[in-house]
Amino acid sequence: MRPDEDAGGILGRRPRRRLALIAFSGWAHQLLHLALDLMPPPLRSWAFRLLLKEFGPHSWIDYGCFIRYPWTVKVGSGTVINHGCRLYGSYLVPGVTIEIGDACAIAPNVCIYAAGHDCSVLRLRDVGASVRVGNNVWIGGGAILLPGVQIGDGAVIGAGALVARDVPAYTVLTVDPPRTLRGRENR
Repeated sequence: MRPDEDAGGILGRRPRRRLALIAFSGWAHQLLHLALDLMPPPLRSWAFRLLLKEFGPHSWIDYGCFIRYPWTVKVGSGTVINHGCRLYGSYLVPGVTIEIGDACAIAPNVCIYAAGHDCSVLRLRDVGASVRVGNNVWIGGGAILLPGVQIGDGAVIGAGALVARDVPAYTVLTVDPPRTLRGRENR
């Protein structure tokens, strides 16, 4: 056995108990999202106001979205999160949140990750950092935001971009490789 791993491996010292908790948690989240997907729009908005840390007025989360640990997610007013988006907050790293500002447009199949694992050790400890999306941001379809990313107000993230660094306000980020294409007016 290596010095940086313990007898329980990735699941810790009580793997059977932890695996059961992980399985139950996954089942409960799937059941919750199934129930949300069956609700009519007014009830969905009410449910998101109860479940999320904050859910602004006139916002919409489309059917088929998945939010892990919804109590760690804030959504501002007038924001639309489109079909198939996935938001992964952090349960095991305290204080880590996903914050999405006002009047944002998030296209289908966008993934926002605020948590991950430390790959420098075999046990893969949980790590995380808050993700903040400013106001009036447009995120193109299939984009991926990694832990700790800050997107400035008015920025545009191109479809399919992998965002691993902060994006300044009022800039347009393209793909292949992600780079700042041009500035954007603040009107």
